[in-house]
Amino acid sequence: MALDAPLLLRRQAELETGRANFDSHWQEVGDFVMPNSANFVRTLTPGEKRMQRVFDSTPISANERFAAAMQSMLTPATQRWHSLVPVDPRLEDSRAVRRWCDDATDVMFACRYASRAQFGQAISEAFVSFGAYGNAVIFVDENVGQHLVYRAGHPSEHYFCENEYGVVDTMHRKFSLRAHQALSMFGAEKLPAKLAKAATETPDTPFDFLHVVQPARMKGYAGGDTRLPFSSCYIAIDDKAIVREAGYRTFPFAVGRYQTGPGEQYGRGPGITALPDIKMLNEMQKTILRAAHLVVSPPLLLPHDGVLAAFQMRPGGLNRGGVDEQGRQLVHPLMTGADVGLGEEVVQGVRTRINDIFNVSLFMILVDKPTGMTATEALIRAQEKGALMAPPGQRVQGELLGGMIARELDILGPNAANLLPPMPPELLDAGGYGAIKADYAGPINQAQKAQKGIGIQNFLSSLLPIMEQKPDVGDAVDFDMVTVEMSDVFDVPQSILRSPQAIAALRKQSQDQATAQQAVEAAPLLGAAADKLAKAQATAGSSPNNLGALLQ
Repeated sequence: MALDAPLLLRRQAELETGRANFDSHWQEVGDFVMPNSANFVRTLTPGEKRMQRVFDSTPISANERFAAAMQSMLTPATQRWHSLVPVDPRLEDSRAVRRWCDDATDVMFACRYASRAQFGQAISEAFVSFGAYGNAVIFVDENVGQHLVYRAGHPSEHYFCENEYGVVDTMHRKFSLRAHQALSMFGAEKLPAKLAKAATETPDTPFDFLHVVQPARMKGYAGGDTRLPFSSCYIAIDDKAIVREAGYRTFPFAVGRYQTGPGEQYGRGPGITALPDIKMLNEMQKTILRAAHLVVSPPLLLPHDGVLAAFQMRPGGLNRGGVDEQGRQLVHPLMTGADVGLGEEVVQGVRTRINDIFNVSLFMILVDKPTGMTATEALIRAQEKGALMAPPGQRVQGELLGGMIARELDILGPNAANLLPPMPPELLDAGGYGAIKADYAGPINQAQKAQKGIGIQNFLSSLLPIMEQKPDVGDAVDFDMVTVEMSDVFDVPQSILRSPQAIAALRKQSQDQATAQQAVEAAPLLGAAADKLAKAQATAGSSPNNLGALLQ
């Protein structure tokens, strides 16, 4: 059974109705936080001025700083911010499993940060949307020769639904294409007649399309290739015609939500939380600007007789009749007594609240790195950072990055690009790619792991005074495991650590060398003893009583 375009379009209309309240909220947020992309309830014309309503750029700057900080602390381009690990921790004892996870992670990062993959651009745009609207969407696609391609989607285009577990598994993306773009994307044989004609006669004419991705066996909407878990189709909205039908092995949209309310599927971000302060700040700035204008260029009080009707305010202007016969000034400025400085103090308080809501103040604390700290003090400070940043970081990793990594593994695995190394038997027996998960190692996660390092250091420090009195107390500590645990705290690559077998072989070699050295050092003593024994045996027959003396 083919997918039913009218049925899907009816559901799209229902989704638009159900999201109307959010669209109103997001439009208001966008007007002050992201004015260049605030197109929820009105259509933006390319090139139009979009900053007319903005009188203070603090919300825009706060959101951009929020996005930059989230990106640098969760997905920094300069480090490997996650690794792959087996779901079953017992498999971590296998060196083959650990090496496969390291090698597969290297492949993922190489493809993710390839020059044309556009991951950096997509994740940056996603975090900006995440801060303003509370929702971020990244489409992860496979491309011949490129393997991975990323595109950040604006929330105005995306309508999604959750399954019974609260996981987003249905996406409707409503977007526009110019006629020539549709021709290139779908081919002339798939396009409706009107659209195909426009592609040749008026190629820049825009047309609306709907991309639907949903569970393939969804009741009432099933169709297409049900051998794949997710069905996909593109619909030309005007003609209610399906122009492409396919499927996906994994859900291609990674969705992140900052915070959801009861019964709500869409997220609410710092932009919505800060909206009252943002609107108040905007109005206060307008009032302060008017007050400052009155102070700098106050109204003038003139005589009522109209002598000074053509009063000149330019420098060097001549105003006859401005003084009376006694030289007294007839024109006076109207001083309202407005205290612009007081207004600025109040405004600064509102700006601080907005920055706090966007965590800008927190990020400033996190990037502050006092000098002269000991290793323990540095770990304590890192642990404090991790505790403060855990809530927003875990939300991003649990939904947005987790969904993206699952999609990447599918594309790079044997079902598609086949770029990942062959899996060791232990992993295959445990469930293959389903037995793998992401272990995040960005700055936020390393800060959270610092608590374990602090505990180890404090424990060892407490043992030192006891070991001075009773050295054998240290025998209770497995220092090999201390090395393993501290390597995890500092995110040391497994490739630089020796396996237990290699450590045992190295220690046996050292022990054998020490034994041989002792034998070499003892050789002269043994030789002298042998000479004495030979002399003793030679004279023992004639004088047995001399044997003891010779051996001394």
